[in-house]
Amino acid sequence: MRKLGILIGLIAITVLCGAISAGLLNDPVSGLLIKQTSNPDASSFTATPVQAFQLVAWFGFILFNIVGIALTIAAFFWLMNRSLAGVRRATPTGSTSTAITTAQE
Repeated sequence: MRKLGILIGLIAITVLCGAISAGLLNDPVSGLLIKQTSNPDASSFTATPVQAFQLVAWFGFILFNIVGIALTIAAFFWLMNRSLAGVRRATPTGSTSTAITTAQE
């Protein structure tokens, strides 16, 4: 029950901080945030259309590459598992032989 209370408290703090940040970005409250410029190139809260496009393109590029890497790794492990399953099927069930054999003479 205590863990649930901590979780609810952390979620409430996160929501409250998000609401404060959103309020500060849209309508600065006097004393909490001083707006220094209205030029979007100099503002850290406002993006120009070119900056927004670059951000979306960068995120798309990163996401595309991460998905590509994940699919490559998944295909590699699938092929390796498939070949191991084939070797296990080819080995007789009663045999306990290994790949390395020693001479018995």
